[in-house]
Amino acid sequence: MKFLNTLYAVNQPKTRKPSLVSKLERNGQELGHLRRLLSSHVCEPRTPGLFERVEVLKNGLERLGKTNIEIMSSLYPKGISCANLVERSEKQFLESEELRKGIKEYIRFIEAY
Repeated sequence: MKFLNTLYAVNQPKTRKPSLVSKLERNGQELGHLRRLLSSHVCEPRTPGLFERVEVLKNGLERLGKTNIEIMSSLYPKGISCANLVERSEKQFLESEELRKGIKEYIRFIEAY
């Protein structure tokens, strides 16, 4: 389990940034990039179905962005369950990857349209 290594990294001294925090920060940056991409004129929907699809994708980005911030903010207080945070982080990364795939699929469809 690669997240056990991540759990260990979270508990290391503060001389270097914990790997889980780094991954969450990078994930947040990628979500911001995808949000800007969906808002660009390149991804402008041309049919009612595409309008609905892009709204679903934008809502997913918003939800994942909020969850990403919640997980990161809960890493700092004392007395929290690290196992729970690792589990939430793993779910966050999987959902982010699914959303990225959906956005890439949408962009391919728009370009082919």
